[in-house]
Amino acid sequence: MVTDSGTLRVAPKEIKCDPTYDITLRSDQDAQDYSILSSVMVPHNKLVIATSDKKLGSIKVIDTIHEVIVQELGLSSRPWDMARFQGDRLAVTQTEERRITFLLFSSTKPMQVEKEMHLSGQCYGVASLNDNLVVTFRNPAKVVVMDTLGNILKSFYKDSAGKNLFSFPCSVAVSADDQSIYVSDYSKHTVTSLALDGRVQAIYASDSLKRPRKIYTDTCGTVFVCGQASNNVHVLSPALEKLKVLQIGAVPKLFGVIKLFELGVSGPLSIHLCEKTDKLYVGMYKQNKVRVFQLV
Repeated sequence: MVTDSGTLRVAPKEIKCDPTYDITLRSDQDAQDYSILSSVMVPHNKLVIATSDKKLGSIKVIDTIHEVIVQELGLSSRPWDMARFQGDRLAVTQTEERRITFLLFSSTKPMQVEKEMHLSGQCYGVASLNDNLVVTFRNPAKVVVMDTLGNILKSFYKDSAGKNLFSFPCSVAVSADDQSIYVSDYSKHTVTSLALDGRVQAIYASDSLKRPRKIYTDTCGTVFVCGQASNNVHVLSPALEKLKVLQIGAVPKLFGVIKLFELGVSGPLSIHLCEKTDKLYVGMYKQNKVRVFQLV
């Protein structure tokens, strides 16, 4: 698979993941510690993060080379998730206001709000699928494919036996080939893979995955999911099989689990991989920092 930098990325058979450093973030607008709920890479080594404290939220742009905040945009409510789509646009879900806010970003201009789209229910996870969006809802629990005008194209909430697919689908990701949708369920402690017709392809569950939050897929099809309560990250194959070999520095070799609490990471909420550098960015609950891991 070819990355944005034009190089061929090959999934390693054995992954070693070392914690390298923390990027500690605080701006003049931050009155208290905040949580980093979502993150996406944009050109020129910039990481965009969605943050929230007890009441409000913001979108911050981080220069990952100099480790500083270079832009910040305040929001009227706390964001939940964020996705990049159509090149230079970001979609941010604001659950409390039942709204998706669309942002335009540029390397030469300040980030700005393009438009707001109001929805009939509380929206949580968001991902891009071609030029459309995949959005998760809780009441009722469902995954919806919609266009950027809010028109619903597909809706998934029952399996082939008529049973509810989800309880609290809090995050969603789409495979690089746009053929699979991955959903983390915060209440069921599971990850579900769906075909584009809603057919369940696989379900992943593990005693060591608790309260899964942000889910991310790379161009090789590898699936990363944060376990907020289990303080870890599970790395899965496209078929949702736990990868066989995974180790982090001095942490004992574990079967497919990055055990972050032993490395000082508490309550991981967000995750993003820069495929140009193979750096894994993990955002945490109320810690004002991003922990960076190097994948080898």
